[in-house]
Amino acid sequence: MKKNTKPLLLAWTMLVLGLAGTGVTSFYVKQCIDEDALRQFSFTCDQVTLKIRERLGAYALTLRGGAALFNASAYV
Repeated sequence: MKKNTKPLLLAWTMLVLGLAGTGVTSFYVKQCIDEDALRQFSFTCDQVTLKIRERLGAYALTLRGGAALFNASAYV
């Protein structure tokens, strides 16, 4: 009966080590995926902000041009 104890102990040890390794690896992969998603979200937000600022700048330029037209002539 003592001869069967060693292989059984080895099997349980390997199972525990395998599960621990799987847990650590999955945690690391999840962290990498979360960081990548945050990086992509930040990039997209920056792009949207840039486009909004460009569009508002174009609108402001148009309004300044209209105001200049009204200021330049007495009759529009």
